[in-house]
Amino acid sequence: MGKKKPAPPKQKEPKQKPRQAPSAFDSVKLRDLRLTAELSQAALAAAIGLTATDISRYERGLYEPSFTTAVKLATALSVTLDALKRAPGAE
Repeated sequence: MGKKKPAPPKQKEPKQKPRQAPSAFDSVKLRDLRLTAELSQAALAAAIGLTATDISRYERGLYEPSFTTAVKLATALSVTLDALKRAPGAE
């Protein structure tokens, strides 16, 4: 009896990142609304209890605000939540 050849090593499948639903939040609109309101990032942040870095990250699309934070942003900018939403079909 001959020796059996060892089975080839199993290849691991690459891990896939979980798919996230497309965001309804529009970071560009946030920036435009802030500038229209003549507020600095620091002033808007202070009004809602965040840091200017947080506002910058939202405006650059690095982070998305929670629902509660989005409500605070809309209130501080005197707009509705819909004003912070991305237009349907826009990417």
